[in-house]
Amino acid sequence: MFGASVSKIFVSATLLKERDGNLNDRELRKLAEMISVSSNVAWLDLQRSIGDGDADKGRHKITDFTRNMGHERTRGFQGCLGKIHGNELTASELGNFLHDTCCKRYEGAEILWIVMHTCRTGGRKANKYLPSDLYLGGKTGTYSGTTVYPETGLSKDPDGSPFRGNVRHQVVAFKHNGTQYGMALLTNKASSEHVALLAGGLFRKHLL
Repeated sequence: MFGASVSKIFVSATLLKERDGNLNDRELRKLAEMISVSSNVAWLDLQRSIGDGDADKGRHKITDFTRNMGHERTRGFQGCLGKIHGNELTASELGNFLHDTCCKRYEGAEILWIVMHTCRTGGRKANKYLPSDLYLGGKTGTYSGTTVYPETGLSKDPDGSPFRGNVRHQVVAFKHNGTQYGMALLTNKASSEHVALLAGGLFRKHLL
């Protein structure tokens, strides 16, 4: 599915891997802006930084990172790389990536894990119906507009009209009764309330 701002976690992880977990003050501030308040300016800036000022080189490095982590269907970069449309994600690989990050399977993963727990954009989504005493981390994504349909790579519907995505996403991490859990919630043509109900319902069905 079109990933919207959830893809920012892959840009963050690639930057941390490229810097061996040692970000300078500017990079750390931009990463926090990108994750905590979902700054798109910081997103583009850090993608270029990964490529030493070259956005396409940054996209290549992000792709190499996700593939080396075993996420073959993830396109975690923003924009297009040649004819390959970026910002396409799957729920299963997002769940695996949360596990990779929690288990520190790449350099600097602990930094991203901490920053994800400062995310301030989930109040109307998963956070709404999860217990208030959970310390939640994660990243949201919201987009309504024209894009490329991930299943076909086409920018138009069969009737010739532009393909429009209408997504509400969230990845969530939390600890409950001593065990760490993660959720990857991707929706199309749904609402933030649907994401909230999914998260609350899954928690109550499987963990209570």
